[in-house]
Amino acid sequence: MFNKLTMMVRDDLYTLSRESDRGATFCFRATINPGQTILTGVCTLAILSDCVAEICGYGVRFAQIRECKFTAPVDPSRHTELECLLTIDGTTVQATVMAEDIVVLKLKATFVPKND
Repeated sequence: MFNKLTMMVRDDLYTLSRESDRGATFCFRATINPGQTILTGVCTLAILSDCVAEICGYGVRFAQIRECKFTAPVDPSRHTELECLLTIDGTTVQATVMAEDIVVLKLKATFVPKND
């Protein structure tokens, strides 16, 4: 499902696990591996892309990002786990990423299958 580069980033930077879903909302937990520096927005978007791929069963990329708000930095020395909440309607995803009770990212985007 994932290409080699995606797996290297995922394995070196974080692990992803699917939690129990809440109705139409898919829930994932991303655990940041020890020794990481502040997580960039691009890495947080990659985590969300991996979540969407897990839901769909195939690799995806964001084709259009309509709204993306980075509302707080992710400092792994303070927050080692991120909660990712996603709703998907067709090829549209709305997502929120939280570190404890702090919203760190809000996203509205469309996705397409990734061409490896």
